[in-house]
Amino acid sequence: MEGITGFVSRAANYKAIEGILYNSDTTELITCPGQKKGKLTIHNKVKIIDDWAFENCTNLTGELIIPEGVTSIGACAFRGCGGFTGGLDIPCSVTSIGNEAFSGCVGLTGEVTIPINVLSIGMYAFDMCDGITGFYFEGNAPAIDTDSFPADIELSFLEGLSGWTDSMNYDAVSSTWNGYKVRMIKRIGYGYCGGDETAEYDSESDAYKNISWRCTKTDYFV
Repeated sequence: MEGITGFVSRAANYKAIEGILYNSDTTELITCPGQKKGKLTIHNKVKIIDDWAFENCTNLTGELIIPEGVTSIGACAFRGCGGFTGGLDIPCSVTSIGNEAFSGCVGLTGEVTIPINVLSIGMYAFDMCDGITGFYFEGNAPAIDTDSFPADIELSFLEGLSGWTDSMNYDAVSSTWNGYKVRMIKRIGYGYCGGDETAEYDSESDAYKNISWRCTKTDYFV
């Protein structure tokens, strides 16, 4: 084209797989078209899910599976994706969850485990996720922002972790942290793969209940 010099194609910097745009080595997921339908498959090399990558992709359905190796879930990454259903498994590799990352994912259900490596959770990260019943933290208390979790939700954490509350005593059933109700789960044994046998202590009956095995997945850290 006459008068234009130094034109360089940037197409080599990107790759499209099943309609989803990645960088060239598929370590960064950039965006998904809003009309994409059906079950979502995220490439297993992805480390970063960009801000607004899937915002309002309401036609995506089924379980939301985020592959191990993802370290950052950007702001509004899955905001408004109401078609996802079932539980949410956040990989152990994740260190940050951005503002409104899962806001409006109304089909997500059950307790969500926040892995040990998560250091920060942005404002309204799980806003309007009415099907989520609670959050279990495998690590120390992360940095949070305004209303990172629904106001009436309960958070639970394993005994011996730091940052949750200064006032909780060894046998406490519940206390508060940043305005949220929190519950300490006591360790009563240890086992392979970094897991713990746990039980909740009921101070009224002076008894343990809900004994279970929780594997902290330390074998799978990236």
